[in-house]
Amino acid sequence: MKLYFYLFLLVFSSCASQERFLKNDNICEFDNPFLKIKEEEKEFNKKEYDSILNIQPIYTIDTKDLVTTISKYRIKKKNLKSKFSKFIAYYPSGNIKYYYNYIENVNSYRLKIGEQVFYNENGEIAKTINHERNYTICWAEAIEILKKIARKYIKKNTIVDFMISRSELNEKPKWTISMIGENGEEYTDHYEIDGVTGELIRKYKIIRVYEE
Repeated sequence: MKLYFYLFLLVFSSCASQERFLKNDNICEFDNPFLKIKEEEKEFNKKEYDSILNIQPIYTIDTKDLVTTISKYRIKKKNLKSKFSKFIAYYPSGNIKYYYNYIENVNSYRLKIGEQVFYNENGEIAKTINHERNYTICWAEAIEILKKIARKYIKKNTIVDFMISRSELNEKPKWTISMIGENGEEYTDHYEIDGVTGELIRKYKIIRVYEE
């Protein structure tokens, strides 16, 4: 059985005037210390990890606040006190290659947060990509805006989470959000939020059509 997706645009669109959402950096959490790279994270501890990885290709360390998953020259850290995770890649020498922070949505989609930093083999910064460039509305503010727009729908249905993605780096700043029900299924309604003004750009629906 094949599954096809068709987009059906609703007439709830663009120029609708929305109440501006007030900027709140406490919601954005850009000052969260977890988002910063620590000196000890800049080196892959080959002496400690290689002997374990030779027996177990992937292993996990759980603590009260952090889940760390280690594989060959890759480390993933999930902060249990926030929604943030961090991914770090290393050169075979053990020096850091790049890192980025992200929020993991359903279907393992990673929404990158803040800067993605690339290093050369000497440990010097070679390139930085700022995923917040040109945005004044952060991911958390966009979700709060949607909660206001769809408050009646959210109240009526059992919504437990939100799926959020952003436009490509060179495109106009925009958030696309859908709602997740208690069974983990993504609802068909999608909302586009302007990443600068916080205004609703449009609402559209994904129709799922099954064909033998």
